Amino acid sequence: MNEKPKDFDEPLLKGWRFKLLITIVILTSLGYLLFTLWAGFDGVVDGVKKVGIVGIITTLLIACFAFFMRFLRWQSYLRALHHKIPFFKSLKIFVSGFALTITPGKTGEMVRSVFVKPYNVSYRESLGMFLSERVSDVLAVILIASAGLWHYCEARPIVIFFLFLTASIIIVASQTRWLLWIEEKLTHILPEKIQHYPNFLIEGMIAFRACFQPKVMIPGILLGVLAWGAEGSACYLILKTLGANIPYYTTLFIYAFSLLVGAITFLPGGVGGTEISMAQLFILNGIDSTTAVTATLMIRTLTLWFSVFLGLIVIPKKDPQAS
Repeated sequence: MNEKPKDFDEPLLKGWRFKLLITIVILTSLGYLLFTLWAGFDGVVDGVKKVGIVGIITTLLIACFAFFMRFLRWQSYLRALHHKIPFFKSLKIFVSGFALTITPGKTGEMVRSVFVKPYNVSYRESLGMFLSERVSDVLAVILIASAGLWHYCEARPIVIFFLFLTASIIIVASQTRWLLWIEEKLTHILPEKIQHYPNFLIEGMIAFRACFQPKVMIPGILLGVLAWGAEGSACYLILKTLGANIPYYTTLFIYAFSLLVGAITFLPGGVGGTEISMAQLFILNGIDSTTAVTATLMIRTLTLWFSVFLGLIVIPKKDPQAS
């Protein structure tokens, strides 16, 4: 019988990972508190009470639906790479990644690679799946934002551009020759200090092109649209419960656009950039600051931070043997 490694019984969330998580939680809590004080503490508390237990549970259920859609996408990537993990074991591994989702670019979710390794999923293949998830997420959020913008006639040329961009990325991502050409051009254009970022992405897409083929990528994007669109819908329900007068399509655009802003800032989990942009856009659309902040903090707590909570509950220990 194989001897278990020394760290088998030690929790994965220790050392620098644990310190990072605690630091982010503390800083975020302080940020949320300041945000609440700025909008009016009593007003925000009253808003949370107005949403109530029913509204909170409804939002959590919608969040669970969104997580499950993303899990189905994860399963499709495993199939594309010819790997099979028992359904509930795979679900547990997927959700465990949420424990470290509040890291720049969600890179902490790569912790899943530790748990899929016993199922003969190499670290490089885990990286390919991670890159596929991030690309699909970005394209899905762009599509949701575009759908919200389509209702504004003056914005339709922008929507058409983004739809064209999405289609182009899907096509180019499946063509190794084109990806190599882009990598070569970027090497000559970009400063040496940042060249490795696009090169890393492109090389990952080439190495794991099975995940970037249209038959895998398009369903993955659609599942992403269902997931992030569901969260945007939950945000709309919270706003309506708070008495806000805002169209559904505007809410979807604001939610998706704010997620993109958070991703661009490369802050842990997009925290800060997403919340500020979301609240400000709500205010620009005629919602009072108290309602805007209440809705923003509630939807982020009941989606992002709920996922972190679930991840911390189910995260397994390092197991070198597949059960």
